[in-house]
Amino acid sequence: MAIVSNNSEAAIRAYLAKRNLSHLIAMISARSPTSPDLMKPHPRSLEIAIHGLAVAPARTLMIGDSMADIAAARAINIKIIALANRAHKASQFAKAGADCIVTTMRELTRFQS
Repeated sequence: MAIVSNNSEAAIRAYLAKRNLSHLIAMISARSPTSPDLMKPHPRSLEIAIHGLAVAPARTLMIGDSMADIAAARAINIKIIALANRAHKASQFAKAGADCIVTTMRELTRFQS
């Protein structure tokens, strides 16, 4: 599992450490302070994560909570579950082509294999 974020890697690592989750994440693909143009919706951070995990894009699933996440996933044709954590987001995400829309993280447990 990877985290792909427009946040800084330091912020992500601090969050994971504070919640004792670091061991669950194989890699982090975060924004580059010198290349803000490569932040999502640009797909570069997703491409880095996919390459780093050595998985085929067709076997990849992204969970995102923004239009930028959906655009990045669509740009490289990977599946996306959109987290509509605000009421207005669900219709936007549907129009943007999200493969699935959930309103809480708890709903993701129904996708366990």
